[in-house]
Amino acid sequence: MTEVYQPIVIRTLIHNGGEASFIELANAIAEHHGKSVAELVKVVKRYPRQVLLKHGIVSEIDQGLQINLDLSKLSSPQKQALIEVCDIQLRSFQEKKQQHAPNPHDRTWEADVAVESYPEGISTPQKMISKVTQFDRDPKVRAWLLRAAEGVCECCHTEAPFNQPDGTAYLEIHHLRQLADGGSDTIQNAVVVCPNCHRELHFGSRKPELTRKLYQEINRLVPE
Repeated sequence: MTEVYQPIVIRTLIHNGGEASFIELANAIAEHHGKSVAELVKVVKRYPRQVLLKHGIVSEIDQGLQINLDLSKLSSPQKQALIEVCDIQLRSFQEKKQQHAPNPHDRTWEADVAVESYPEGISTPQKMISKVTQFDRDPKVRAWLLRAAEGVCECCHTEAPFNQPDGTAYLEIHHLRQLADGGSDTIQNAVVVCPNCHRELHFGSRKPELTRKLYQEINRLVPE
């Protein structure tokens, strides 16, 4: 799995405008890896950080709390070409791992599992890579939203569950009309939410109710 850390990190840095915190990089890797974000933060700090720093591909900023990739000398076509190279490498590993991989989201077996019995589990879980499509996002939109939220979830109105290593509140950006569905990356289509609300807005039974509530409570939002 370590051989795909570098393309994930480089691709994430390009999508983020050249800068990313260790938590953001860990979240990107978590989409392809079974480990927790907390574990992956430690992994990113060791590898690929050290390799990319050693070869002068990235630098550290903000007292070492963020990784920086200098994009000033790259044109838009060059950035896109670099993203495509990263995607090709990720797809290659995905195809190898998923040829005979079981579907972890298949829930048809749940009715057959008795509480009294103990499933054997998997002693040596196999690593898998899944294909994830990412969209270009404006880092200024993200920065504006987080600053305006002042560390409070716009959905449940509670403070962020924890602070990042740099002391800032950890909250996430949710697009009410998803980018994959043609939604815009603007402050009129995005809200700042805690991780729990973010998951509920994607997968919860109250998703329609919460979405209506956000449109009613936040004046800047415009349905798309």
